[in-house]
Amino acid sequence: MLKNKFALIVSFLWFNMSIAQENDLKGLVVDERSNPLPYVNVVAYGDNNKLLNGVITDDNGQFELNIDLSSVRYIKLTFIGYEDRQIDISGLNSDNNLGIITLVASNENLDEVTITAKKPLIERKIDRLIVNVDQSILSAGSNTLQVLERAPGVFVDTDGSITLKGRNGVNVLINGRPQRMSSGDLSNYLNTLPASAIQKIELISNPSSAFDAEGTAGVINIVLKRNESYGTNGSVNASYGQGKYNTYASGVSINNRNNISSLYAGINYNFRQSYNHLFTDRNYNEGQNNAQLYNQQAKSIYPTGGFLYNVGGDFYISKKTTAGVNISGNNTHTKQDGNGSTLIYDSQQNNTGGFDTKTTADGKRSDIALNVNLRTSFNEDKGDFSADVDYAKYKNKNTQLFETYFFDSGGLQTDEEFLKAYSDGWLKLFSVKSDLNLQTQNSGKFSFGAKSSFVKNDNVLDYYDVEGNQEIPNSNFSNHFKYKENINALYSNWNYEYKKWLFQFGLRAEQTNIEGIQILTSESFVDHYFQLFPSLFLQYKPNDNYTFGFSSGRRINRPNYFQLNPFRVYVDKSTYREGNPDLKPEIGLNFEGSLSYKRWLEISLSYSNTKDNIIPVLIQDDQTMTTAVQLVNIGNYNYLGIDTSITLKPFKDFSSRWNLSLFYNEFLGEVTGFRLNEKGTAFRIRSNNTYSFGKGWSTEMSFFYQPKYTYGITAFDPRWKLDLGLQKEVFDSNGKISLTLTDMFKKYYPSGSTNFGNINENFISVRDTRVLTFAFSYNFGSDKVKSASKRTGAQEEKNRV
Repeated sequence: MLKNKFALIVSFLWFNMSIAQENDLKGLVVDERSNPLPYVNVVAYGDNNKLLNGVITDDNGQFELNIDLSSVRYIKLTFIGYEDRQIDISGLNSDNNLGIITLVASNENLDEVTITAKKPLIERKIDRLIVNVDQSILSAGSNTLQVLERAPGVFVDTDGSITLKGRNGVNVLINGRPQRMSSGDLSNYLNTLPASAIQKIELISNPSSAFDAEGTAGVINIVLKRNESYGTNGSVNASYGQGKYNTYASGVSINNRNNISSLYAGINYNFRQSYNHLFTDRNYNEGQNNAQLYNQQAKSIYPTGGFLYNVGGDFYISKKTTAGVNISGNNTHTKQDGNGSTLIYDSQQNNTGGFDTKTTADGKRSDIALNVNLRTSFNEDKGDFSADVDYAKYKNKNTQLFETYFFDSGGLQTDEEFLKAYSDGWLKLFSVKSDLNLQTQNSGKFSFGAKSSFVKNDNVLDYYDVEGNQEIPNSNFSNHFKYKENINALYSNWNYEYKKWLFQFGLRAEQTNIEGIQILTSESFVDHYFQLFPSLFLQYKPNDNYTFGFSSGRRINRPNYFQLNPFRVYVDKSTYREGNPDLKPEIGLNFEGSLSYKRWLEISLSYSNTKDNIIPVLIQDDQTMTTAVQLVNIGNYNYLGIDTSITLKPFKDFSSRWNLSLFYNEFLGEVTGFRLNEKGTAFRIRSNNTYSFGKGWSTEMSFFYQPKYTYGITAFDPRWKLDLGLQKEVFDSNGKISLTLTDMFKKYYPSGSTNFGNINENFISVRDTRVLTFAFSYNFGSDKVKSASKRTGAQEEKNRV
């Protein structure tokens, strides 16, 4: 029934494509190195040099001019720093495509020539939505996770997991490279990565086959800043925020570019004190007359400081060949100071005792990644070849001490227990990748690629019972887990344009080999499988007003080493998290139809079916009075959603963007012996409003609302927030001073309940979400016209449509 409804709506959407066609003049503008040139003026002239119409090229150097070609005599291309070029359009090919147009750099002195092109906060490209972080006042002083929370269609859950358009299974990339971290580690990393280091965020719900197949809900690519202007330039930034606790950050970046090389370096420091006050009511039932209620509250502070660095360069071996190297990493130090209290009640609501827990932790994490790449373009603009080699190492070391004090109904201490944990682990990643793009005159563009990646992981977790000054090994909780993974992939893509149509077909083949072993128990698992991942993308643009699209693809979400690792990580005496070595990969089949009207209205309709869907559940043991948080596979997950975005500009200098996501979730399967059949509809509203006034003043207001909704076995209460920002440009617009207030009314905290099987639990998690932040940034040095160099090697995207 759900699939029939989806097909009916998509058919209706495509029925509207019978609109009369007009003529489009297309082309791609590049520099002498075959790098695409954005923001080039393309103007059409008629008889007697009469100006008819004009456009500018997009970020990829492409343009599309909607005009009656019978009246056009020639077009003229102009761009500061390049010689003008005039092209007679007689003798066009059948699809009105001028092909690749090369502009030659001017010999005039450019020392005083600058460009100040301002991008919108949200940009819609053919296959993705782009958030230009610099254009958001609220990003000043924020971290990357906070910026993601304000992105259209993105939602960040309490455990740091990220959803896109209401679906879990998002593959997060940094500069096109996958991050092999648990959701918790990724959340911590994004919390330490300042928004000032981010250029843009790309939201891709249905990626092409040139991407890794990982991510059933799509891909989020976070692109770090890099200034490619000629000469020497850089930026500095600093911020201070105050909520319940304080946070501050600072950073500096510097770049130098000439005709031989482009060098860059940057370092950022971020300190924050996260806060979480968790209230939980949990019912255990050993029998009809032996029910117990655990009334719990736990308060924790997490002071975290970290350095992030990024250094590298591109070296221009020839006009068509560039070699590059990049080293990036971070060093983070996190502590925890937590106190919890649990009161236990019997079925008659009489207090029978309880326990207090004090938790202290000290953890250090260090990551380093190396990339070496090469890109070369072929003669006569026939395509390009790129190759990348990546190496990364992630290290974690953590010490935790759990002190538990038991007391009776009168509050007198009856016993005490001390448990200490030492964890030490590392992960090494090595990958090699190559891509070949071939541009033909009449048959479109062909892309081929290959990639192999190798992952090794080693984690040791040692628990000790502490008695006095002695630490006695606890073999019941300790473990040593090793994991290996190898993925080999081949892909091909074909892009073709015909009149008003654009086609893209792709196929990716991936072979996966994994092996895991628990050293202490000698338990192990081995798995080998081969999967095909086809993708399809169609676009029809009858005129400048309407754009219709359709995409589909098959995706996979493999459980990572952290999710497979059977370690127990304790929260308190009765609660722990545990990995699941029996997890299987989930496979998703996605479809999406879209309509865009005059760039102010965007509507997309999506359907996906995911087999062996991975969801988090609570596993409760009524005999031991313990609860585990674990990921499990369920049989099927169906999703149907409609996203509507409206951009309004009622008057000059004011812009308002509204996003409404309405979706239906259906979870079918079995969890811990209980039948799961959860269905429900939910929606999310997000609004972003900006207004510029006076000399360099601007404001921003962001609003988010989500009503009650159910995901898996948990029902979440409504939550909403209002963010405000004020900004002033200073020092000839080279500097910015910002003041922001997030979650003004402090309503953006998660709460809800789980009533499934033998589980009956309510929770509220209060966090430090209301923060007042003062931020300053300043750009210095040369800002001469830049050649739009776009290295595509190790990135997960390759000149896609």
